Amino acid sequence: MAGERELTTGLLAKQASFRLIMSGNIGVKEIERLIKKLELDKEILADEDEGPSDDEIADMNSGK
Repeated sequence: MAGERELTTGLLAKQASFRLIMSGNIGVKEIERLIKKLELDKEILADEDEGPSDDEIADMNSGK
């Protein structure tokens, strides 16, 4: 896409890295929104890693 630039790259773990590609005017407001979005993504991933709760397992076993 025209006007894109790589804001930053880095390592997250031995087997994971990242690249942050941005376009347009980026300021404090946009960075704050990005942080909030990443925090939400983190919560979603944490929920997926936890697996089903005891109630959810009971519902699955009862046929709900």
